[in-house]
Amino acid sequence: MHGFKHLTQKERNIIEQRLISRKSFKSIARELGNDPTTISKEVKNHIQFRETGCYGRVFNNCMLMSIDSFAKLQRQNQHILR
Repeated sequence: MHGFKHLTQKERNIIEQRLISRKSFKSIARELGNDPTTISKEVKNHIQFRETGCYGRVFNNCMLMSIDSFAKLQRQNQHILR
C-alpha cells in the first residue's frame, strides 16, 4: 500500500476499466496495492447515474418536480375524482 490519501487519476482509470471488465473490488485492490474498502469507497463516492427513462419514455426526475406543477396536476385531475 502506498501512503497517499487520495487515488491518482491513473488509478481511477484502472478501477473504471476493471469494473467494466466485471472484476471484484478485492482483485482491483490487490492489483493497485490498496485495501478493498478504499476501492469500494472510491466507487461509492464517485458513482454517476444515467438519466434514462423506461422503454419508450423520457427520464422523469421526481426530485426536480416543483410543488407548483404538483398542484397543477391536482387541479387537472380534480374533475376525475368527482
